[in-house]
Amino acid sequence: MRLCEVTKEVVIEARGLTKVYPSGGKEFKALDNVSFTIYRGEFIIIMGPSGSGKSTLMNIIGCLDRPTSGELYIDGQSITGLTDSQLAEIRGEKNGFIFQSFNLIPHFSAIRNIALPLMFKGVARTTRDAKAREMLQKMGIEQWAQKRPSQLSGGEQQRVAIARALANDPAVIIADEPTGNLDSAIGTQVMQLLKKICNEGKTILLVTHDANLVKYGTRLIGMRDGKIVSGKIIRRSK
Repeated sequence: MRLCEVTKEVVIEARGLTKVYPSGGKEFKALDNVSFTIYRGEFIIIMGPSGSGKSTLMNIIGCLDRPTSGELYIDGQSITGLTDSQLAEIRGEKNGFIFQSFNLIPHFSAIRNIALPLMFKGVARTTRDAKAREMLQKMGIEQWAQKRPSQLSGGEQQRVAIARALANDPAVIIADEPTGNLDSAIGTQVMQLLKKICNEGKTILLVTHDANLVKYGTRLIGMRDGKIVSGKIIRRSK
């Protein structure tokens, strides 16, 4: 399998991101002056202990939260000062999400779950259904189109969730412990699939506690106490 082709096109740029929460009459810095640049086609692995700021950082990049101070640019667009509806629009346009718990709607079929991001964007049903079927075919899971999550294994549900994340052709895939609820064999299959997606040109940010997943990335970012404490090239692209 060829390596992810990293370009010099900036897809995410953070400048001095700080996030402060009130805590017992004091202030807690979940993020402390975090700056970095991520290029299109990178597979970034973000690691750190609980409370290191990983989830806070992902929530801000995913436009689910706002920094207290600092600047964040996604595909060249600053998110600073945007309204909630504008953030939701960028979230729907620029980001695809993969979660540890899959977050599929139980009473929706696989194809309806995959089409969900397009429904939120107001895409016509015929168009979104066609796109969802395209994603099913791309992932090799056409046979699950009408199955509900309860009829699928954990690994199968995660494949549907990955197809959903890709449905809106996002600039960035944000994966939060995507193998956390899977056994090691199925987890390996999911990581190989994410690597394939990266090879096809997507930028992936993956948060994990599992050091065994580092080998799939192109760059490792280590966090502690709200700061980036290490950065390491895992392997270079061709």
